[in-house]
Amino acid sequence: MQAVDWLLRLQESPSDSLLRQEFEHWLDASEANRAAYRKVEFISATVKRGSQAAAQSETVIRLPERRRRGLRLVGAGAALVAAACLAFALFPVLQKHMLADYVTGVAQLREVELPDGSTAYLDAGSAIAVNYRGTRRDITLLEGQAFFKVVKNSDRPFVVEANKVTVAVSGTAFGVRIAPRSTSVLVESGSVEVSTPSEPTSLLTAGDSLVYDHDSGVVSRRDVPSTTIASWRSRRLMIHEEPFEDILEEVGRHVPGAIILRDKSLNRQLVTGVFDLSNPSDALQALAGSQDAQLTQITPYLIIVSRR
Repeated sequence: MQAVDWLLRLQESPSDSLLRQEFEHWLDASEANRAAYRKVEFISATVKRGSQAAAQSETVIRLPERRRRGLRLVGAGAALVAAACLAFALFPVLQKHMLADYVTGVAQLREVELPDGSTAYLDAGSAIAVNYRGTRRDITLLEGQAFFKVVKNSDRPFVVEANKVTVAVSGTAFGVRIAPRSTSVLVESGSVEVSTPSEPTSLLTAGDSLVYDHDSGVVSRRDVPSTTIASWRSRRLMIHEEPFEDILEEVGRHVPGAIILRDKSLNRQLVTGVFDLSNPSDALQALAGSQDAQLTQITPYLIIVSRR
């Protein structure tokens, strides 16, 4: 909870130059610290919307320009409410980031060379933990999505855990994504074995995808065009009949702030299209337009999605 603590300390002493220096040192210590603080900023902006009546005289603290991010602080009367909301909302996020070995922030893609020469590609807003030991190569996808190119080693399985879904391979290329209501596996080449609470073992080969529904436990399979598998690596999101809510969350990892889907009837609408993630604002507008939805920007860090 260090990021929350820094937010509150900066609220209390916005003119303390020594505190600011200590804060900068903490930010520069690791990418995980920076990512955690971004999350705090975003949720703080959301809290501000519900606290405008108490924020008549507003104080603004800005991070150094190279980070290109501003922090809007709520008034003193809302500080305790904000602190409680932040602590509640951020604990699962920060807990994941504390467990992670590699983390990406907003709109950040990352390529990671693993100890055996395999490669992990992380989408924006994603986190993985790596545990190579003995005869196993274990990866935990904690948040977001990742694509793996695995060096073949039949004596040392490569295993990815993601939200009750386990993927085991010896050498192949595949992606795993944690969405709001499901976890999915997509295979670009080779074959993988997938285990879920509903189905102990499913064999997937190139062009196959499996989706595990978190709520119902239902497992569904289908063929997917190879061009759509982890297309985000080139900052082009190629979608074929996927739920609006999942794609909104995926595009949202490239947009600073929180995106709230107000009209839940949009959740299961299926989306097909190509979205340019190098221009996430336009991608978000195009996604909303595809379902006759509208975007309402409440603050620079809060967007509401609803039907027209």
